[in-house]
Amino acid sequence: DEEEALRLANSTRYGLSASVWTESLARAELAERLQAGTVWVNTWLNRELHMPFGGLRDSGVNREGGLHSLDFYSEATTICLKRASRASPPMPSSLGGGSVGGLGRSSIEGPTRRSFSSSPPGAPKPLGAYAFSARTGDTIYLAGIGPRDPDTDQVPGGPITDPETGLTRDYDVAAQTRQCFANVRRVLAASGCDLSDIVDVQAFLVDMRRDFAAFNRVWAEEMAGMSATRTTIAVSDLPPGGRIAVELKVVARARGA
Repeated sequence: DEEEALRLANSTRYGLSASVWTESLARAELAERLQAGTVWVNTWLNRELHMPFGGLRDSGVNREGGLHSLDFYSEATTICLKRASRASPPMPSSLGGGSVGGLGRSSIEGPTRRSFSSSPPGAPKPLGAYAFSARTGDTIYLAGIGPRDPDTDQVPGGPITDPETGLTRDYDVAAQTRQCFANVRRVLAASGCDLSDIVDVQAFLVDMRRDFAAFNRVWAEEMAGMSATRTTIAVSDLPPGGRIAVELKVVARARGA
């Protein structure tokens, strides 16, 4: 009985994490009613650096991770949904000298190099209280980087809407995409890397039908001969709203690790 299961799960004095295992995405909505800081759906121990981490009740009141570290008096629930195999990952006690997610025992237990960069030289200033890049071990994570010119804060190719009327302009997404790559280069250079070190990119477009072909052409020019993976995602807008048409979220391999 679902209601009985929820009552039992929420009756504990602790609330750090919980898991829901189901073959129905509709029933996975139970995760929203579980009183825990993190709820995994068909998986467990999956967490990205930007996701909040913390518990409820005797498991704590604060959140670690990104801006959530500032929201001391708030409570948030993180829900992780695994769409692939529902086979349960091994428990930590059974790992021994094996690996988790491709990381060996020494990678888990040994020292991990961490570094952060709020605004590398020559890069546009962040639009919030976040780091432009963070290195963990052999991996460098970049925040979403748009096409603002670091010297003028203007958008090459023009903003997507007229600031006076709010109407859509005939902006140049190719020029915006080139500036995105220029900004990514600057941020990577601060860590001693370049575009050849990129392993994965999430690209966000506010008008997929209008802009994808032009964006794709610039991508082919900038990433020629490189084998990074890419996911292109349509969104309704990008910060700060009404100005930019494209943004890149990059993961790169650190050098000299």
